[in-house]
Amino acid sequence: MEQQEKQEARKECEVVVNTDPKEGPLDGASAKVNVARFVFNDDGKTFKHKVLEGNIKASYELGTVSISVPEEKIMLAVRLDELMQVMFTAAGAYRKLEEQKNQNKGDKQ
Repeated sequence: MEQQEKQEARKECEVVVNTDPKEGPLDGASAKVNVARFVFNDDGKTFKHKVLEGNIKASYELGTVSISVPEEKIMLAVRLDELMQVMFTAAGAYRKLEEQKNQNKGDKQ
């Protein structure tokens, strides 16, 4: 059963590129994704969460990335360059942590 779930998860992440100019920019890519929705309680510290089906779309031509959740009737969009900068910075921080971890393992041996 676990392998079937993994196959379904991979299937959900299949990215499709738009080929119809009537549907949007020809560099537009999209995928169905799982979206975690978090709703904070009044204390601002605790929350409830739910996993929903959503869509993610991106286009260099438009310069945006959007995440929509039809069930919630919501879509959020951000500039692609800003999102990429955050992702690039996070990747660099992760690489640095991994290098430190590997260096510490070498020091212990």
